[in-house]
Amino acid sequence: MSDSALRVLVMESIRVVLPRVAPDAGAEVLEVSDRTRLMEDLGLTSAATLELMLELEESMDIQIDVEQIQPDDLASIGALADFVAGHAVVAS
Repeated sequence: MSDSALRVLVMESIRVVLPRVAPDAGAEVLEVSDRTRLMEDLGLTSAATLELMLELEESMDIQIDVEQIQPDDLASIGALADFVAGHAVVAS
């Protein structure tokens, strides 16, 4: 699977998982876009962001290599999707 195809799946999964990880974000969670900022717009903490990535791993049956993650990779939904698509190992 290409990174771009995986990115589309990651974005879809984020939209599904996000309400469970950020229940206090309210309606903003339903209208996320690439530019939605995890911390500023959705109020996620670093712990909630980690929980989001763990939920993505479980729901997509992937492993995310977080060794190379940088603060910019957590700046927005799109940045996170890019990181996950580029650093995920699809379980077989």
